[in-house]
Amino acid sequence: MRGRLRRRSMLFRCFLLSTVIVSICAVNSGCKRRGQPVEPELPQVITNRMHDAAYVRSLQENSMRQMAAAHKRESVAERQKACAERVKTALAEGAGEEDLQAALLKDAEWMELEAEAREAADAMQKAREDAKTLIRARMDAEARAVKDVQGGKAAAARPDRPQ
Repeated sequence: MRGRLRRRSMLFRCFLLSTVIVSICAVNSGCKRRGQPVEPELPQVITNRMHDAAYVRSLQENSMRQMAAAHKRESVAERQKACAERVKTALAEGAGEEDLQAALLKDAEWMELEAEAREAADAMQKAREDAKTLIRARMDAEARAVKDVQGGKAAAARPDRPQ
């Protein structure tokens, strides 16, 4: 009787062991969650240039440069007007516009003011050209971004700044 009991015990242990092994194999191989298919992440592009904080900041800086140049030009124009009045009062009573221009060309202060006025006008023109270049380049980039989003090559980025 002891032999039968040992044999049954041995069979039960083998059955239990095989059941555990089969369960472990089943869990490891067939019961895995299937992962979501990985889609390649599309590059984010800004499709509205006014939502780009860097672009808006560049525009504001350019605007400040233009305003500073305009202010400088305005102050130079006021000083030129005062200089022209000073030279005009020094001329004879019947002096014409040609005499005034000739006297102004001989005046050292007037020549300095003319040079400052040219510098201010050049600074203003450069700021305008920089703004045109910046805007044109950003408009081209925006058009490419919209085309890429429509073609599925890119995804529209969320705006950096509120609308």
